[in-house]
Amino acid sequence: MIEEYEAYEPERSAFVTTLAIIFIVITGLATTALIFQNVFFSFIYGMPEVKDSLNEQVSQGNMPELMGFIFSHMRVFLLCSLAASGAALTAAIGLLMRKNWARILFIIIMILAIAWQVFGFVSQWFIIPEIPNTNPQVGMNLNLVIMFARVFSFFIAAGFCFLFGWIVYKLTSERIRREFMTSSKN
Repeated sequence: MIEEYEAYEPERSAFVTTLAIIFIVITGLATTALIFQNVFFSFIYGMPEVKDSLNEQVSQGNMPELMGFIFSHMRVFLLCSLAASGAALTAAIGLLMRKNWARILFIIIMILAIAWQVFGFVSQWFIIPEIPNTNPQVGMNLNLVIMFARVFSFFIAAGFCFLFGWIVYKLTSERIRREFMTSSKN
């Protein structure tokens, strides 16, 4: 009777398997794309005319300061994005293998993704300033368009925050924790 109890391993949840497969596909494609973006940006940004044009736009005030900062540090942002995507791919593969370290890493990545969604929503207020409606030929109020875009992006960001929060909630549930603890003992 004791031997039967020790041999018990909880059933693998479909949630973890599905989550892992979806994120393996998404982060695998993202990692591949980011490798190409890093190579492409290194090539393009190495051209003096591109650097000069960017510096001119920033110095003349034709570009919001936050965008100027991002473009000035694009290599760092792309490398950080590549590292984050690689970490998420590693965590997703580990989830599929039911490794507890991967579950913890995936939870951390989801929490960081929530913070990134909030940062992205808030930063748009600084990137897209109010635009005076000085061109009557446009036929619409550009500030109204910007307001609708901000409302839409709020709902998108809130939706992703809810989704990532729900994933964290599920991965911290007792049933899934037990599933990973049993697998880590083997």
